[in-house]
Amino acid sequence: MNAPEAEVENLKQQGNAYVREKKYQKAMLHYSHAIKLDPKNYSLYSNRSFTFLMMERYRDALNDALMTIQLKPDWSKGYFRKGEVELKLSSYNEALESYNKALVLQPNEPKIIEAMNKASRSLIKDRRADQQIPWLGAGVGIILGVTVVIADYVFTNKPTLTHPLLMALLTISIAMIGFGIAKGLRYFLKHQRKNLLSPPFRNYPTDKRDTECEIENERVGQRDDHDARRRAQAARGTGLRAEGSTGPRITFTGRPRRSQRAMEQPKTPASRLFNTSCIENKDELEEKLERCHSTLQNLTTGLSEKEIHDTLNNAVCKDKTHEEVSLGLLVVILTDPQNAAKSYRDLTLITRDGLAIVLLHLNQLVLDKYLRLNDVTRSQLLWLLREMIRTSVTNVDNLCLSLLRHAAGGDISPRNLFLVDALLDIFQENRPWLDKFPFLVASIVYMYLRLIEDHNAPHLAGLRQKEVTFTVALIRERMADCLAIGRDLVRLLQNVARISEFEALWKDILLNPKNLCPNFNGVLQLLQTRTSRRFLQSRLTPEMERKLVFLTSNVRFGNHKRYQEWFQSKYLATPESQSLRCDLIRFIVGVIHPTNELLCSDIIPRWAVIGWLFTTCTSTVAASNAKLALFYDWLFFEPDKDNIMNIEPAILVMHNSMRSHPPVTATLLDFLCRIIPNFYPALTDKVRNGIFSSLRQILEKRVLPSLYPLFDSPKLDRELRSKIRETFQEFCLPPNIDPGNIIINV
Repeated sequence: MNAPEAEVENLKQQGNAYVREKKYQKAMLHYSHAIKLDPKNYSLYSNRSFTFLMMERYRDALNDALMTIQLKPDWSKGYFRKGEVELKLSSYNEALESYNKALVLQPNEPKIIEAMNKASRSLIKDRRADQQIPWLGAGVGIILGVTVVIADYVFTNKPTLTHPLLMALLTISIAMIGFGIAKGLRYFLKHQRKNLLSPPFRNYPTDKRDTECEIENERVGQRDDHDARRRAQAARGTGLRAEGSTGPRITFTGRPRRSQRAMEQPKTPASRLFNTSCIENKDELEEKLERCHSTLQNLTTGLSEKEIHDTLNNAVCKDKTHEEVSLGLLVVILTDPQNAAKSYRDLTLITRDGLAIVLLHLNQLVLDKYLRLNDVTRSQLLWLLREMIRTSVTNVDNLCLSLLRHAAGGDISPRNLFLVDALLDIFQENRPWLDKFPFLVASIVYMYLRLIEDHNAPHLAGLRQKEVTFTVALIRERMADCLAIGRDLVRLLQNVARISEFEALWKDILLNPKNLCPNFNGVLQLLQTRTSRRFLQSRLTPEMERKLVFLTSNVRFGNHKRYQEWFQSKYLATPESQSLRCDLIRFIVGVIHPTNELLCSDIIPRWAVIGWLFTTCTSTVAASNAKLALFYDWLFFEPDKDNIMNIEPAILVMHNSMRSHPPVTATLLDFLCRIIPNFYPALTDKVRNGIFSSLRQILEKRVLPSLYPLFDSPKLDRELRSKIRETFQEFCLPPNIDPGNIIINV
């Protein structure tokens, strides 16, 4: 057994152990990691289907069961798993059909026969209920009708219902209403069962379209991703360019998900720009671009090149037509590679606003709909970016910033790697242009420092070396621009410090800072500068940011579990996504600052989301980095410069986790004690002062009335409590004791 097979088997056994302990969430994570390493292992999908079933995630359980059948059609357990899900959803006919297929493959299996008997009994009971419950409703209606008639006769001086026919009609009417209500209730309950297969995040706002499209988009994207991986494998050895454009990133396994409902839908005309599904309607922006393209075609069809040029120049004299022609040419550029160069030339000739209207729509397209763009459009978008930079179009740097956000961390899918590599090539080719934009330089350094950490696999060595060479050169030559990043620049440089080029850079930062920049006085200058929200925000894709903001501003405490599970399955289920926790925590700490009204509501607080993120870490390195990300603003905290909202989540995570998850609090307190002497020995006093300033600010702002219950909790072990008293002596006193009255024996 080779090393990857041994690792897969080890992850599988760990998952099996968690299943026996009924820790299905942890079992699911281990099976998911094993599937990432061995995506053709049908038994892993079967096991994960069972964990999803136990977690009541029926949609995922059914998908894994179908994947098991696809990989191993002659294995009974795949059909058995499918039947179990269908039985839970009360789809008894479908469950019996699945069990029957399993029994054909494994005759006389007691477990399958027992399940079939159970499904048969349930089906009979369900059909009987379909027949009886409406009549039961009618019976209740008759009783209610008779009661009304008797009440009218007994309790009124002048009864309304005097004629026997009226009494009978009223009783029959109420009985019919009861029959209809009962029948409708049965229909509603059956319809609700089907909804259990819907993803939980439907309430998330995505663009302006109905979020039901997300289910089909994911399915279409997964098929694209599957095809792209085959193309990438065929072209391996020709560089990352050969891996080409691929489908959107799918978090769990990239497997194709199919449903009978989707297959039955009639096909809709394909979009020029987007990957669309049969259940999606075009939104306002897409309709506008299609309309502008039609306008352009109407103006130019059948004309010679000279006539087209004259027609367009005459047409753009009107403001509305100028916009329509400009956007029509943009659509041609993005969808027709053969005519892109000619259309871009026409666009630059007829523009009256320096391509401002084009850039406005391009930014909207990238920020809101980049994940839906098809392969041709994505490739042409990068071509257009090159041309705009080459011709020095004003504000094209903002388009670069928008695209940088889609170079996601914790994602090594071919499509993401293609974008990362393509942007790197563009910036290398246009260094003189890049040097004119200090914030863009700093953002590029911040992004690639973060991504280098993810690209440590052997097959990514070429890309990683290219990133390292470019980033180190950019820092050395443009250190003055990089100083704007602040303390998170040091954090990211620490993560890559063992790479030889960065080792040499670190020596200059520590020993010869002036050689890098005359205004650079050393690492302390960076550590005392709070990182801007814009940098922290840039490491989350726009879609991920929308989901996280929704989670922390709209989801009520107690209803949050299904949203967290959805988020984890979408973004945090792959081994390489472990590093993404730091980006999420830094974003929550530094960007999401809720209002007082929100803090006083029952919306899930920031500390709860961060605590949940800690529980999803399965890597010790990722867990350590996540702790540092949480406490990072504590280390050099200055009340006059820094924000209390940046340090509040950490203390609340420790305080609130003490009740239900004491180990989380213990590990964070232990980390806080150890970070003081170990972060940077030469600055131990500065780190201690920063942490002490943070704790004093927490008490002054009444985030907690006292730290004594936290630091001296009996739930902490004796050794840790002793270490805390030694490190934070002034904060370990009961609230009614004055520190000035304490006599210290020497």
